[in-house]
Amino acid sequence: QENSLIIVMTTNEVERGRNKCTRYWPDLDVSKLYGKVTVCCVKETTKPHYVLREFVVNRNSEDDPAEKEERRTIFQYHFKAWPDHGVPHDPGAVLGILQDVNLQQKELTDEGVKPGPIVVHCSAGIGRTGTFIVIDVIQDLINHQGWDCEIDIQKTIQLVRSQRSGMVQTEQQYKFVYVAIQHFVESYQAMLQGGGTGDYGNMTFPLKEPVPDDHTYGNVSKDETQEDD
Repeated sequence: QENSLIIVMTTNEVERGRNKCTRYWPDLDVSKLYGKVTVCCVKETTKPHYVLREFVVNRNSEDDPAEKEERRTIFQYHFKAWPDHGVPHDPGAVLGILQDVNLQQKELTDEGVKPGPIVVHCSAGIGRTGTFIVIDVIQDLINHQGWDCEIDIQKTIQLVRSQRSGMVQTEQQYKFVYVAIQHFVESYQAMLQGGGTGDYGNMTFPLKEPVPDDHTYGNVSKDETQEDD
């Protein structure tokens, strides 16, 4: 319907003995039927902080001859470095996968594919998902409007919460947005000082000091067992 061709998964299937996400894809080189849709995992590449899977998806039209059969290639970026009830120790890992995801979306657009919105999910769909999206929104603002743009993290979080309640679930995630954006700005400035062109796709994100392990929660109960993301 939306022609979304990229999925970002920020949770593992099982964390701390709890099922967090039901597996919705087959093993490598295996095809599986989900209703009228056949999914085949044709490629799997392990990166430092995530696994990139490539699916070929076919919607079968045998039951209805008038229905046109569709075939799509879907890219799944499975980020595995985001701990349950916490944030990544290295913001550069999140910035790196964000860069790869956006470059893939741009490549598809340049090829004339016209991809739909990128799908981001975790378990409950608000904590890690919201944090990831807010960082991406602010990066996109900087990339399109330059450094003179107004960077208002609180306003951006309120914006995404107006579309989905509870986005950015904990105080630790809130702080992580600031740390990640700071790291993005510092990396960009370092690239320019090193003679870089300022092209977003050429940026690298060196290891930064770990984010403090803080279990104080913002807009949810301080009982850690009540957090779903």
